Amino acid sequence: MGIKIEDLTVTFKNKVTAINHANLEIPEGIFGLLGENGAGKTTLMRVLTTVLSPTGGTVTLDGMLYSEGNYEKIQKKIGYLPQEIDLYPSLTVQECLEYMGDLSGIPKETCRKRIQYYLEKTSLSGHRRKKMKQLSGGMKRWVGLIQALLHEPEFLIVDEPTTGLDPEERIRIRIRNLLVDFSEGRTVLFSTHVVEDLTATCNQLAVMKKGEFLYLGHL
Repeated sequence: MGIKIEDLTVTFKNKVTAINHANLEIPEGIFGLLGENGAGKTTLMRVLTTVLSPTGGTVTLDGMLYSEGNYEKIQKKIGYLPQEIDLYPSLTVQECLEYMGDLSGIPKETCRKRIQYYLEKTSLSGHRRKKMKQLSGGMKRWVGLIQALLHEPEFLIVDEPTTGLDPEERIRIRIRNLLVDFSEGRTVLFSTHVVEDLTATCNQLAVMKKGEFLYLGHL
């Protein structure tokens, strides 16, 4: 599983170019995307999740071209944790995850087993009956990550996954380890502005600034 980006350009109606003729290959494993706010990282992820169509250039996922005719197939291969997430505040954690699993077409029993597994991995088992609106920002972030993992996507995109989490190092280590374990045989794009998160998880990364890649290579 690999992603190839060639001559990618995204220009908005206000003439602002968010991505400028960018080229990038994202291999299997965890690939880091580093950049400050406004660098173009979120725009790139919107393209990769099929939310936004590029102005020019091409993107392929395991040889499949990003085009309207392929978007449905591509979406089934992708898991996404956005930076801002607000999942069904009136549902409990368990209900929310079961509903998200149902939307992804996961068989109910399989879904429940995966939910149990990830709730234990994230130490949220004791909170499964709490409503989403009762959770802290960090807990909501964990639930958002679980929903992105539930259908076992081939390509996982996580945008600032440690934002809002308990600042204790052991919590950050737990989320890093979860992503490392999940990345085996898959591709994970880990977008952040926290260098320490990438040095602990990635062998390769891209540094983005003003819509261009300033550095591509190994850590």
